[in-house]
Amino acid sequence: MKLTLLVKKIIFSALFASFAGLLAYSQTPSQKKSLRIQIWSELDEIPGVFSEDDGSDEGQATNSTNPAGEGTSKAPQVTAAQTAAKELSGKKDAFVSSAEADKRMVELFRYSISRARQITPFLMQGMLEGWTFDYVPSDKTRQVKEIFEMGEVKPYDKLLNPITYRDPVPLEQEGKLLCWATCERTQMQQLAYERWASIVHPKIQGQGRGRVEDGFEGIQNAVEEAVKQAVREYWRGQTKNKPKEIMGTVLLIQDPRIYISEGQYVVDLDFFLQTDRIILYSNY
Repeated sequence: MKLTLLVKKIIFSALFASFAGLLAYSQTPSQKKSLRIQIWSELDEIPGVFSEDDGSDEGQATNSTNPAGEGTSKAPQVTAAQTAAKELSGKKDAFVSSAEADKRMVELFRYSISRARQITPFLMQGMLEGWTFDYVPSDKTRQVKEIFEMGEVKPYDKLLNPITYRDPVPLEQEGKLLCWATCERTQMQQLAYERWASIVHPKIQGQGRGRVEDGFEGIQNAVEEAVKQAVREYWRGQTKNKPKEIMGTVLLIQDPRIYISEGQYVVDLDFFLQTDRIILYSNY
């Protein structure tokens, strides 16, 4: 009797462990077929409803929400935006709809939405096709200045990889609009990712910074610095002698981590690295 009970416990434990492992696996998103990243963008300095003709008409927006002219508190305006966001939650595309609530959402967060539409394709392209780089390390002895150039493998094709934005959530205290952005890889892109994910390509990590006041360009600069740092640190551990030039491609993997610290965008990014060519000084 005790033996039978023990066997049942073992079987149940094994089944529970298998189920838990399957559940954990199913909750872990795979990048092979679909890409899903969380995007945030800053709210307008003074959130409100602006006219389509003049996006900078802050005075009219303030008066429309506070006709008595008693202060310019942001809380009531953001609360109205949160209501609109709640009405939009779960829609196929939170940024494109003919519903009145959706129209109000777009008006309230036009600036934030436009920023999200800039940032998302840029990051998605880094995950779908990657970025090329050409790196010349600095060398004081040879009086060589550091040069780093990053480019796209090819322009983002929104028809080939349409992006869907879901579940917009405004965060009043943080001054952000959060949403989820998703897109699907094509069959060819899935095969390309499988090649990237092979053990041939090492994983590298880098961090970069860019000025918030530069807007989207600040994020681009931060990403470029992260790529440079990741490539430099990897090859420092691989070669004894500093190379003259390194050329290759990186593929952005995992969720991009972007935040603001001390007036700067900070990005922590992970990549697969493909080194196409290394030119050594000894070759000349």
